[in-house]
Amino acid sequence: MSDELTQQEKELVAEITKSMKDEGYTEDEVRQGLELAYHIRTKVKSKNGAPSDCCE
Repeated sequence: MSDELTQQEKELVAEITKSMKDEGYTEDEVRQGLELAYHIRTKVKSKNGAPSDCCE
């Protein structure tokens, strides 16, 4: 699986980002939410095997 996002994924990320900002989420909260979604989608684990700081 490539790390490169497809055009459809880029559009979805933009839509989610806009919606979250419209609901009052901060840049950091938006980033953490997108990071969590990426980890769930790809089942990626952190390099040290510990949960990502986005989940704390």
